Amino acid sequence: MSKETGATNGSEIVPVAITVPASSKKQSSKSTTTKKSVKKTPAKARIASTAGSDDLLDNRELLSVLADVRNGNFNVRLPVYKTGIDGKICDTLNEIITLNEILVQELTEARKVMWALNI
Repeated sequence: MSKETGATNGSEIVPVAITVPASSKKQSSKSTTTKKSVKKTPAKARIASTAGSDDLLDNRELLSVLADVRNGNFNVRLPVYKTGIDGKICDTLNEIITLNEILVQELTEARKVMWALNI
């Protein structure tokens, strides 16, 4: 008996032979061999599925950092140890926060100069 299932998401089907003992109702000492297909998971999917939860970006943490930045707190940052797309999101947001912090410092300095000149 052979049964194959459809593969999805780029997975390939690898045939596997399974030996099944003959039924006890039959007085045969023979074993039958059945081919069954087993879905093989691609390496990228295995790596992604085994990635630790530390590598995933926490939406609550992201929202908290965004809310702090909106309120003017530029001392907050997302973790720098994240990998993959989540790591790139953290790095990019951290860079944006740093640039905004510098901009606010420059605007504050310009305001002080303008105040001193009575402009």
